[in-house]
Amino acid sequence: MLIQAGIHSGEIDGKDAVLMLLRDIAMRGKDHLLDAVDLAVVPIYNADGHERMSRWNFPALRGPLEKGFVGNGRNINLNRDCAKADAPETRAMIALLRRLDPILYLDCHVSDGFDMGYDTTFTYAGWGRYAYHRTGADWLMTRFGPQVTQALQRAGHSPIIYPSPVDTREPTKGIREAPEGPRYSTGYGDFIGVPTVLIENHMLKPYRRRVLGTYVLLEAALTLAAQDRAGIVAAKRADRASRPATMLVRWKTRAEPIGWIENFKGVASETYRSPATGRV
Repeated sequence: MLIQAGIHSGEIDGKDAVLMLLRDIAMRGKDHLLDAVDLAVVPIYNADGHERMSRWNFPALRGPLEKGFVGNGRNINLNRDCAKADAPETRAMIALLRRLDPILYLDCHVSDGFDMGYDTTFTYAGWGRYAYHRTGADWLMTRFGPQVTQALQRAGHSPIIYPSPVDTREPTKGIREAPEGPRYSTGYGDFIGVPTVLIENHMLKPYRRRVLGTYVLLEAALTLAAQDRAGIVAAKRADRASRPATMLVRWKTRAEPIGWIENFKGVASETYRSPATGRV
């Protein structure tokens, strides 16, 4: 299993969570997590961005006090580079993925967009619905999602599949699910037939709670990967043997909703004119 954090170095929850998990595996009795599965970790993907720390990077992000920069040393957004591989960091990660060929690949982020009543959110390439490789996506949706959700709830967290708004200024327009190309790490994992999870906790949740939620999710993922390793390998084999007749390259929003979320935990919504910009 491969965990990466800090591809956007201001969104650094995953680094702290995975280092805590490694500490507990090495020193606090959780070494059994590695009895049946190997774990590889890239705690700081974007090292150059990580070292450009400032309290003015990601100013709306609620902790830590100083955060890294979104781009690398050449100001390339590494999570838009997986298909082109312009950056040496991207090429190194692709080489690592090919070398390890993990049964599960997790990418840790923090989102913006509208606030919500959930403290830990995650999703998959194309929200699972529009994944390119179907067997691995089905495992994520039927096994990974429910198991991780239960673990988070037992630990006192409130999880949900990451709700991406159609319009951040108009929450009443609803939540979107959309195809995801291979320029993103999540989409790239799907395109090469590796079950991939995107962790996207919200920037306005307290940093401590975000990190602890990520920790629980990573531990639950490691436990499940060990339990289901044979099934995941079989799913990867089936996906790579498949030859889909079509590949989605363009899409547009449907006029009618594809589904509903009952009792969504939202927060209050209001609009006002900014005295700084004059915009609503």
